[in-house]
Amino acid sequence: MSLKINTFDFRELSGAVTVTALAAGFGVVVVSAAEALGSGMSASTIGQSETVRGVLLTISWIFLGLAFFVGGIVTANTFATIIVGRAQRLALFRLLGASAAALRAACLKEGIIAGIIGAVSGGLVGILATQGAIALGMRYWGFPPETSAPWVSVAIIAPVIVAVLMTALSSWVGSRGVLDITPVEAFGNAQAGFELREDSEGKVKIGSKWTMGILGVLLLVGGIAIGIVSPLGVLVAFPGGVLTFIAFMMNGQKIIPPILQWGSQRSRKAPQVLAARNTSRNPKRSTRTAMGIIIGVGLITMFTVVAATYARVVEDGFGEELFTQEMMLPALIVLMLVGFSTVLAVVGLLNNAKLNAIQRQHEISLLRALGLTEQQTRAMVMLEALRMAGISALIGLGLGVFYGWAGAASSIGSLMKVTGAFTPAIPWQLVVAVILGAGVVTVVATLAAMRKVVEAKSTLALAEA
Repeated sequence: MSLKINTFDFRELSGAVTVTALAAGFGVVVVSAAEALGSGMSASTIGQSETVRGVLLTISWIFLGLAFFVGGIVTANTFATIIVGRAQRLALFRLLGASAAALRAACLKEGIIAGIIGAVSGGLVGILATQGAIALGMRYWGFPPETSAPWVSVAIIAPVIVAVLMTALSSWVGSRGVLDITPVEAFGNAQAGFELREDSEGKVKIGSKWTMGILGVLLLVGGIAIGIVSPLGVLVAFPGGVLTFIAFMMNGQKIIPPILQWGSQRSRKAPQVLAARNTSRNPKRSTRTAMGIIIGVGLITMFTVVAATYARVVEDGFGEELFTQEMMLPALIVLMLVGFSTVLAVVGLLNNAKLNAIQRQHEISLLRALGLTEQQTRAMVMLEALRMAGISALIGLGLGVFYGWAGAASSIGSLMKVTGAFTPAIPWQLVVAVILGAGVVTVVATLAAMRKVVEAKSTLALAEA
């Protein structure tokens, strides 16, 4: 008699479903907007410029690929965190005879189900949103009468299918830790053992990380050089950006925790010291949480820098024509990109905070049993969240400005050269708001998720951990 494996928990997968819905909906909107942009181009100066039109359409498709790439990272991160929280339950399945391959197949099944639910719902919302925006634009915002986009087409369905595949692949990548769970861990703290292995594993060779990073840098530099003479440089710079960021994530466990500990030696108070040292005791978990903030802040900053740089260059080159009717759709795409990035960042933070609370129950219970008061524990959690949010936001800001400038230079470098403005345009007010927002959301999400764990009596919590 075969063992029936059922690990599906919609509450745990809600984050993955939400990210998939966002990616699918955003993809449908981008494709539809590109169709509407092509149909709405008129015979104005901007409309006749094949360079500008080609840049806008190319950037739309590049951003679509970027959305799925980032969505895949967040989803894989979500599944990896879920696996850590399920370690004890998965070890019990292994003890009862389930193979590691069967458990991973069950995770893949969860990914497919989450992908279908999220992609279909997100795709439908994207179609309705696009058609509604076009109708409103033609009636109130002066869109050209020729502006239109099909309700259903192969191009519109494609992002929905890609979103399902993205979630399935991300669940498979994120669940690779299942293969390391052994049956004997059902009798102990499987989660602690699993996290220890996670921190010490070295499956990816250092050489491959360096190779990927160096290749990415070369592509970025090459894309920027090509962008000075042709907007096609963005096609070279985009994979370079992807490779360099993947290399950064692969080395994140060695880079981020030491940065997060900066300044911890100056304090002698227990909450401050513990808050700083918690980042080094589990580098993998700290890196995973920090990456969520870095990705969110980095995305918002990058899109903002691209939009601001593009607006400055076009305004310098074309003057008031920047505000013609044909520019409203590209502006709408950028606005949706910023909104997508913001929601994605918040979803990632909330999901990480919720799952981290589950994973840290044993750790915090032990601290309470050793004498740490409820107030000290809450202070430790808050300070840890503030430190994580502040430093991670600054890292995300730096990466966002760099990638935003590289994206602008590789696509409109020729126009930047003509106008003499080859530096990134940074709207600092928005950047400061993003950093403060990241801090507030991180602290609120962490304290809300940790509330029950912090308030629980130490002996009871230890028994349940």
